[in-house]
Order: sequence, then C-alpha cells, then structure tokens
Amino acid sequence: MIHYSYEGQVDFTPAVFASSFDGEALTATNDTVYVFSKDWLNLHSSVYSIPAKPGTYTAKKIRQIKSEGLVTGADVKNDTLVLCGYNLFNPFLLIIPDEKKPEIAIRLELQDLSGVQIEGVAIVNKHEFLITNEKSSVIQSLQRIRIQQ
Repeated sequence: MIHYSYEGQVDFTPAVFASSFDGEALTATNDTVYVFSKDWLNLHSSVYSIPAKPGTYTAKKIRQIKSEGLVTGADVKNDTLVLCGYNLFNPFLLIIPDEKKPEIAIRLELQDLSGVQIEGVAIVNKHEFLITNEKSSVIQSLQRIRIQQ
C-alpha cells in the first residue's frame, strides 16, 4: 500500500469544490506513480510524483499543466500523455505529444458529449482514445474517440 500527502498542503480541512489537492488521475512507470490534481481553485492540474513501492511519502510537485478544467483521467503511451476532464460539464481531451513538454498540447473540446462527466481515458494509438463517463443525465458508457491525422 502507498500512503502519501501532497507537498505544500498545510490545511487538511475538507473543502468541497475548493481544493487544489484533489488527485483523481494517475499514471505510472516502473518506479514512479504520477498523480494529476483536479484543482478546483485555478482549473489547472499539478503533477506530483511518488515512488511506486509500498510506503508513506510526500508527493513532490514536478510541474503544472494549464488544463483549463478539472482533470479526471490520464494515460501515457510512447511519450504521449493524454489527460481528460471537464469544465462546467464540457468534456475535453488534452493530448501532449511529448510528455516532457506539456506546454505543447492539443486540446479537443468534446462538444458532442456536452453535459457528460468524463472520468477516464486510455490511449489506443496516437489517433484513437477510449473514454468513460459517470452516470448522470446520461448513462455511463465507454466511447471511442478518433482524431484526424
């Protein structure tokens, strides 16, 4: 089991819809887990790293991504990082072709899915992604998103 707290978090009072430390998206390598915050205060995502082995750690902030929305899912494949999330129930994908350069990103607004709370993403290949959503006014589902080459 991995237990962690966030670097920089000093107030642990529950703050519904008002926290910068709401980690919902994760990716992992052989030795590191990356936690992507769902930052309700500035609608950006801070990325934290922790060792991928049992223990208790302080998650180290390694970067901030200007996601312009709440990040709820992440996947990485062949150096491509994709984040999913929503802003006022307008879902998006943020495709970062080189995970080391998050400032270079392609943002896809998923307008056909407006009102859907997107929660997870998986990379099929560089032009296809699988996404999931929570049950809300629509039924929960798994969908395939294809982008033009």
